[in-house]
Amino acid sequence: MDGVVATGMDLSQTMDILNPFMTRTHGLKETQSNHPLEKPQEDWIYISTQLSKRLKLDTGDLLTLVFFKHIDSINSVKPKPRRLRVMGLFETGIDQIDQQIVYIPKEIVAEFLPVPNSLTKLEIWAKAGESEMLFEELKFLIPGGELRLNTSRYFHRQIYDWLSILNTNVWIILIMMAIVCFIAVTTILLILIFERIRFIGLVQVLGAELIGVQRVFLWQVIVIISLGLLVGDVLAFGLCWLQEHFQWIKLNQSIYFVSHVMVDFSFTAVLLVNLGLLILSSAIALIPLQWIKRMALSRAIQY
Repeated sequence: MDGVVATGMDLSQTMDILNPFMTRTHGLKETQSNHPLEKPQEDWIYISTQLSKRLKLDTGDLLTLVFFKHIDSINSVKPKPRRLRVMGLFETGIDQIDQQIVYIPKEIVAEFLPVPNSLTKLEIWAKAGESEMLFEELKFLIPGGELRLNTSRYFHRQIYDWLSILNTNVWIILIMMAIVCFIAVTTILLILIFERIRFIGLVQVLGAELIGVQRVFLWQVIVIISLGLLVGDVLAFGLCWLQEHFQWIKLNQSIYFVSHVMVDFSFTAVLLVNLGLLILSSAIALIPLQWIKRMALSRAIQY
């Protein structure tokens, strides 16, 4: 026995939402008519992999779901069992969902609500970037009183807090990598200058302008940085491709909500990071180049 929260939905909606998280299905052709107006031959239920292990259930098995319905004005309740067939197993990685929620036909849930054919909660799914605008519009359409309007952040605050921490870590890692890159660029440039001190003195004696000498070293640094970024991008995309297809870096799902490191390719983000790093590194390289101004030509030629 176990306690669950039964969420009533249409079969097509359930399959659309759970499809990315499905681990096993039973096959709906055996239990569902091809005619869109006919109901399935038997009632269905989708449960999580965790729940199936606890109850020792698999796809195709029957289970009894017991509801407690109010039968009179003094709030007396009576158990009402329903026999359902497990049509699929899902795994979202979110314990609040996997350990508690099951999905069944909305007609079954409606039978046991205090008001027949009513709703306890209505979820509105919006596309990325449209949720805030939709929320503001709904605030004017739904006055206070019978209905309460909340965003998913209200119901899943823990997940959003966790994501904000991840975003903070990303910025910290990017800043640390940039600092290491700036130190490396400065070191490389100083090595190039020290290796060619005599060359710097000779070309200035022969009439070369100081800014032209500095430009030569700056272009050398830009070429080195560009080659480094190119090699780094190839290695990074290669590792990300391997992770996306083979999932070789695993995670503790109870902590991170996912079983492996997820990969999201964003060429725009990669391009911005590369350009930003190239521009900042070139700007940082101008600092050690000022040392050439202080170089004594006589000592540089004799170096």
